[in-house]
Amino acid sequence: TFTVSCDFDSEPDFAWNLIESFSLSNKNLVQSIVFSDYDDSKAVSGETPNWQTYLIRPSYFAWLGSQSTHWRATCRYDTDGVVYRDYMRTSFEDFDLMNIQVPIVAKCVKFEIINVRGYECKSCTAPLWNKKDQSALHTDSSRSFCRFNGNRGNVVDNEDNFGSYNTVNPAFRCTYSADATTQFWVGGK
Repeated sequence: TFTVSCDFDSEPDFAWNLIESFSLSNKNLVQSIVFSDYDDSKAVSGETPNWQTYLIRPSYFAWLGSQSTHWRATCRYDTDGVVYRDYMRTSFEDFDLMNIQVPIVAKCVKFEIINVRGYECKSCTAPLWNKKDQSALHTDSSRSFCRFNGNRGNVVDNEDNFGSYNTVNPAFRCTYSADATTQFWVGGK
């Protein structure tokens, strides 16, 4: 048995398990993780879920992922709960978080919903990046070559969202301040 942080209430018909959470100030502790390829030495507080710095142990992730149909990323869940501004959700069928083949460079992935700084797209593609030992899974909203277009309004050039925060924008809720948090979850209906 192991301890998990769950969310049964925020989305009708969905149940979620937290697999990662970190504050912007702690980004370097998880910056180079590839979900499909890390070991216990990379897990951070892997047995004790918390909001500031947590990456579940890989064996727990493997079990939870095998029971899941979807994954999502949220911003500031610890203070705000689920807010659909700065949120993304997709299925394992459209992007298998447990079997990522790196490097991923600007891969257009279908999302059920993606919202960055209030710009939203449903059932559309958005780009993902992930490079082992370089950058965690993330999107870059300033790049608009997939269907989702976050390259408008108060965008920052090379703006990183939902993960590898090399270039941040305080208008994005996950990078609003040093204490702002990012969460990754697995779950399903």
